[in-house]
Amino acid sequence: MEHRTVRIAALALAIAVFPAWAQQAATLRLQIGFTKPTTFDVAALDKCKARDVEIRMRAEAGRDATSRRYTGCPLRDLIRQAEPTEARPRDLRKSYFLVTATDGYQVVFSWAELFLTPLGDDVVVAYRRDGRPLSDDEGPLALVSAMDTSAARHVKNLQSVELRVGGQ
Repeated sequence: MEHRTVRIAALALAIAVFPAWAQQAATLRLQIGFTKPTTFDVAALDKCKARDVEIRMRAEAGRDATSRRYTGCPLRDLIRQAEPTEARPRDLRKSYFLVTATDGYQVVFSWAELFLTPLGDDVVVAYRRDGRPLSDDEGPLALVSAMDTSAARHVKNLQSVELRVGGQ
């Protein structure tokens, strides 16, 4: 009986210290608006053609400017794998992607900015920062846009990407 109590206590401790993001979701879902709904986890993303992007953090009172290097897969490559659907010709031209975090935070990227501008080169689904897995408060996956001038579209604990056609 005593041996069983020790196991239960060890299991409770393991659950208590397990990162909160891992309990919520450790995958990215591309489901709505795609021909091949797809789920990516860190292992799957680690097999893609990785891209490094650098994010420069502005200097704040009492702190110097810094930079962070994120490694991940370009979002548009993942979107191509999931095959966006187009009900009518040119629907994609007026579509956008709703990107959602596990806490409900959402940002938007237009199809045009991801596929027709240089910005799309540097929007990545990151799984590493400065050569290490993302920290508990940021990962396991995050979306970063290196060309944005603020961190407003930095999505920590990335959960899903949905394709929406303008007006939906």
